[in-house]
Amino acid sequence: MMNENKPERNPLNPLDTPVAKRRKKGKRGPTLKSVLKSVQRDGLKLQFVPVKSRTKELCLAAVQQDARALQLVPEERKTEEMCLAAVQNIGWTLEWVPEELKTKELCLAAIQENICAFRYIPEKYRTMEMYNTYVSSGYCKLESFIASIPEKFWNIELCETIAARHNYKNFMLMPKTAWTLEKCQAIIKIDGRALAVIPKRFRTPEVCLQAIKNEKSAQYDIPYDVVLNALQSYVQ
Repeated sequence: MMNENKPERNPLNPLDTPVAKRRKKGKRGPTLKSVLKSVQRDGLKLQFVPVKSRTKELCLAAVQQDARALQLVPEERKTEEMCLAAVQNIGWTLEWVPEELKTKELCLAAIQENICAFRYIPEKYRTMEMYNTYVSSGYCKLESFIASIPEKFWNIELCETIAARHNYKNFMLMPKTAWTLEKCQAIIKIDGRALAVIPKRFRTPEVCLQAIKNEKSAQYDIPYDVVLNALQSYVQ
């Protein structure tokens, strides 16, 4: 008759095996070699190893087998080699890399593997190309992200990407000093509705005409003085 009170063995725990239990009774725990083999087969088994026993050798082996094991490594035992191994396999594990170990090279390796790693890259290492790629990827929640884009990265390519892939109303969050006539022209060529959010000083007759060609409803956002001047020119 089975003992209903007998706890079930956890097959994922390298310390919960018949051999390990026999060693425990004899006041001997699993050897470093056996635990090392265990994490080499499944890096996430590092969670069952006591924190004080998680040596750099064990942690590196675990991370090399499964990059997600980096979250289980004590902060003081994380190394650049270990973190690089993690982000090269799963880019977004950059989240668990200590700030002092986030080098330009490591961040680049992370974003090359997975664009989602961008959110964990320090501001000082972010580039215009990274912003353009991240926005075009569609992974970001643009409405909450766009306001954080520094003015110096608002180039024509970024504006075209937002106009093509996202809602034109996002341009309402664009820094006022970042607007130029060239950017307005590029945006309008893609989405005429954006005329509604373009600063009035840039709603020139040419820009308005292009907007109407792309979107008839843009006629309601043409400034009165532009319409008046157009009528006067027509009458003359």
